[in-house]
Amino acid sequence: MLTPEAEVDLGLEKGEQVGDLSCDWKKAGGVGVLVTLFPEDGSGDLPEQGSPVDVGTFDAYLIERPGGDEGACSLVMSTSSSSYLLMTAVNGRQTEGACELVVSVGEQVDDQLS
Repeated sequence: MLTPEAEVDLGLEKGEQVGDLSCDWKKAGGVGVLVTLFPEDGSGDLPEQGSPVDVGTFDAYLIERPGGDEGACSLVMSTSSSSYLLMTAVNGRQTEGACELVVSVGEQVDDQLS
């Protein structure tokens, strides 16, 4: 999902595959982002849609503090009518920093998929 160049630009370590449909990237201080593909569900099926955010070609929605988790931020990217990507970043207790990271990752992923 992220090129080696994007990993460097974002200050992330090389991604680690987690199962068949997820990849996890970390950076210093407990900061990181998990990207998961949901190939058989449309993003409209999610209970928490969030606010629209522009990351490029695909429709995306930002969810601050998903599930009430301070320091977390999620981005849902609708890749087709029947699939989506869920990206969740954590940044200690700094929700704003997590949102900045997840939007930057979303922009990079959108660029790769477009």
